[in-house]
Amino acid sequence: MEVHVIRLHLKSGLHAGRHGIGIEGSGHTLPADSIFAALVSQLALRDPALVDALVSAFPYAINEEVVENSPPFLITSAFPFAGDVLFYPTPLCTGTRQQVQASAAVEIDKSLKKVAFLSQSLFERVLGGEALTSIAKSVVKLQGGLVWISPEEVKTLPDMKRGSLKTQNLLWLTERRPRVAVDRTSNRSNIFYHRETFYREGCGLWFGVTLLQPKHTIGGHPVLDLLMLLLQDLEIHGIGQLRSYGLGEFTRDAEPRQITLPDATTETFVTLSRIAPAPADLPRISDVRAAYRVVQVGGFARSGQNTFAQRNTLLMLNEGSILPADTRLCGQIVDVDSGQLAHPVWRYGLAFPVGLVQA
Repeated sequence: MEVHVIRLHLKSGLHAGRHGIGIEGSGHTLPADSIFAALVSQLALRDPALVDALVSAFPYAINEEVVENSPPFLITSAFPFAGDVLFYPTPLCTGTRQQVQASAAVEIDKSLKKVAFLSQSLFERVLGGEALTSIAKSVVKLQGGLVWISPEEVKTLPDMKRGSLKTQNLLWLTERRPRVAVDRTSNRSNIFYHRETFYREGCGLWFGVTLLQPKHTIGGHPVLDLLMLLLQDLEIHGIGQLRSYGLGEFTRDAEPRQITLPDATTETFVTLSRIAPAPADLPRISDVRAAYRVVQVGGFARSGQNTFAQRNTLLMLNEGSILPADTRLCGQIVDVDSGQLAHPVWRYGLAFPVGLVQA
């Protein structure tokens, strides 16, 4: 599978909220559904008629009915990168139970639960069937053990003047920022906080795009050209939340870099995006080979300049989840409008499947 890698170099802090923790928490990744929502929102500003042309090409659910389509492209969530090293979500099942239990080092077993990202070479080894227990002793751990990287790839990391390999926040740093709310009646002030994630020099976020229908056009534009045009707009408008405070501004590489990932032709696949399962996907979820984590996804939608409405909460499968492979694509796009707006609010929920050999 050919993947176009788009790297985002954050010029300011990023706020990526998570369901249930308000603005006092911020993640260090950006889900595919948030990226898709930003692209659709920007497309609506350029030409509202093209939004239906884009969405109607995907399998989508509206009014509890599923419309089956063959999507022109798939996107991943945005994950960290450092220099030329891309990091991927750790597959949730990285070896048989017997392999994990056979590990004699208790500290390694505990660290398996903590690791969130694998570098390119380590990710490829896991895709080939190696368990984390077999590679744990030959890795370098960054970000307090959240990130694993091979010793060879460490040598290619950019020169980070403010950090070393022993620094807890080598790749990114999350800081708490104070804010003040003033009561309009009493003029009393109340302090509260939000968190921002900052990426070190030479680091940032990347996401991938694979073209399932390379000749597909939207409004006369080839898909990849249109996406790059919308990203050019988003460089100014920002991405993520709290953009009115100057967060989420970025620059991107002039041209996407191409990489190759294994097709989902094995028995199982690991997804690089969150999944909103369709009814036809339920047998996969109940399969004994499946391993997944369910997350609640909510939030607010913005329509026009000043209209905000709460989205319906949706249960999704997190990145890194493993499901049985099939010829049918997994997931769908769901209308999460709560009835407060005069148009659908689309939540992207298609899997980005990468072939995985389970040990």
